[in-house]
Amino acid sequence: MDPESAIGDRRMLTGRPRSDRPPDGEAAAKPRPSPSPVPVPLPLPLPSSTTARVEQLVAVVVIVFRDARVLTMRRSPTSEAAPAIWESVSGRLEPGEDPRAAAEREALEETGLAIAIGESPVDSYAMERRGRPMVVIVYRGDAPPGAVKRSHEHDAHEWLPVGEATARMPERLALAARRAVRTPRAR
Repeated sequence: MDPESAIGDRRMLTGRPRSDRPPDGEAAAKPRPSPSPVPVPLPLPLPSSTTARVEQLVAVVVIVFRDARVLTMRRSPTSEAAPAIWESVSGRLEPGEDPRAAAEREALEETGLAIAIGESPVDSYAMERRGRPMVVIVYRGDAPPGAVKRSHEHDAHEWLPVGEATARMPERLALAARRAVRTPRAR
């Protein structure tokens, strides 16, 4: 692909209209020398107080489906993070743990069900948890028949249609849940 076709028919990389280009077979105009590069200032050294290492948290979320419904779980009011919010299965990775394995572990711990987890994440996003940076990796899960056995982290749960479930969730989690709906069932 020539450089002009990448940017359309109106301008060449030089910014001149294409009509200024010599017709086929004619010699091109002598190129102009390129301007000297603009000096880029080097970054100033950071004060020692800002060079402290910040731990990046990594968490997984599993949007769990059963019969076109989504499992919503309410965090316990005594939870240290986001008490009493409605969410999905979630938890942090252990050091060195594979994200998909963490999703399977968290799903079993929080629901008591062997939930089928999708092969690949359906979404990911960055957020802060209590002032610390955190990356969240979202998977789709499909629940087998059986009763949910909540862990101590949640005090209530409901299977809701997608629209009702996402209306209860924090906005970014709701977006991830809507993306999970469009993902094929986990096997």
